[in-house]
Amino acid sequence: MSNQTNPDQTEELAPPTIIRTGRFLDQDAAGYFIPLQKNSALDPEWETIVGLARERYIKAYRERLHSLYVRGSVALGCPIRGSSDLDMIGLLHHNSFCNQYYVWNHVEWEAAFSSELKTMLSFEVQPDLIVASLNRGFLERNNSLPAILATQSVCIYGSDIRQHLPLFAPDETMMYYNGRIKLFVFAAYQNLKRDASPQAVMQVCRTICKAMIRCSFELVLQKEGRFTRDLYLCCMAFATHYPDQAESAWQALHLYISPCQEIAPLLSLIDDFGHWLISQERTIELRHRPNLGQRLLHEMGVRTTGCMRKGIT
Repeated sequence: MSNQTNPDQTEELAPPTIIRTGRFLDQDAAGYFIPLQKNSALDPEWETIVGLARERYIKAYRERLHSLYVRGSVALGCPIRGSSDLDMIGLLHHNSFCNQYYVWNHVEWEAAFSSELKTMLSFEVQPDLIVASLNRGFLERNNSLPAILATQSVCIYGSDIRQHLPLFAPDETMMYYNGRIKLFVFAAYQNLKRDASPQAVMQVCRTICKAMIRCSFELVLQKEGRFTRDLYLCCMAFATHYPDQAESAWQALHLYISPCQEIAPLLSLIDDFGHWLISQERTIELRHRPNLGQRLLHEMGVRTTGCMRKGIT
């Protein structure tokens, strides 16, 4: 089942200044998302960027690196210059006696790599480089990770874990921001209080606006029966179900594309739209899959001896 956007259904809702782009994840006849296949037709410049990040992961983690994944628009083969981020996830073998446990952590060298990219590229790329520990409890500890790997990522190094993951449908297992948006709002307030420089405000602006847009889509995800990470389509779907809040969603998208340098307009949006989203969010009761991580790692032949410690199951 193809989930390309239909311009005829969305044209009248979209502000004229927004570029209409994006796609919904493909689904099979039963409604489950079809795993992504590696796109071999990626722009050569993006191939270079991905290759550089891949080598940096390998150099930094060596034998600890189990597998590496690229996700988002780059994985789909349709990154946009100056807009798309470089999203990657590295799964690390974990030994509780000598390794820090990572649930969802940015790599320590992300800022240095970002600076390196700025010196060699003709357009801006924001790297979002993550590591997560691979032990028998990793799926239970990070409930969003299996869905991201299974539906929005492709493996570019190591043993692909996706073949061992369950199928996912457009339900609560695909949600991340719904239930967490209050944390993003609080972090935005704290970061703006700590640093109100134009550059810092722009960075907070992009982060919180993206979070609010994706949270808004998660409110209508099950009604839509489909999933997308693309912000334009998130706004479009949300505006259809909540026309009274549509203006705020589109404003968030404008500020994500063209971040403001002043605090006032951003605080106004957070106070209004951010707090409305908090009032709408609900507790997500994720499907319980007992010992899923342990079973998957056993199937993969990954040793779990010595991976247990207090607080880690």
